[in-house]
Amino acid sequence: MAPVVNSVAHSCRRTTLARIDVSEPEGGALAREMGVVGVPTFVTLDPHGQERERLIGEQTQERLVHAFESIAGERCESTTPNTGSSS
Repeated sequence: MAPVVNSVAHSCRRTTLARIDVSEPEGGALAREMGVVGVPTFVTLDPHGQERERLIGEQTQERLVHAFESIAGERCESTTPNTGSSS
């Protein structure tokens, strides 16, 4: 999953990707606060911090791009499809 996420984050530069390590105390607390029950979970927030969309489980590159574009209000730069296995 990391190569897909990295590719999408690189191509969708008008958005910010925050990776939270739920095994760390601070990350675990944030995950509980946000109601995250499984990983990976992708939560998109609007500029006011309101949740707009939640994707649970592994996602395709296309699905993540769509979520990022929805938040940014514009298309991401083109991405090369990643067909590798998740990590």
